[in-house]
Amino acid sequence: MNGIPNLTETMQAIGDPTRIELLTVMIDNRYYTVTELSKRTLVSLSTTSYHLKKLSSMG
Repeated sequence: MNGIPNLTETMQAIGDPTRIELLTVMIDNRYYTVTELSKRTLVSLSTTSYHLKKLSSMG
């Protein structure tokens, strides 16, 4: 990468409604456990964990 973000990858990452929910909750810069995020987004623990892993792998 030459300092230019990969827009296609970014759009795929945030294009999922669950990931948008997670990012919206996390935008306040507080620390949340997976359980707390799961409860706040009304998504199962395994689904929350999966989406966090996807976001984390992107940096």
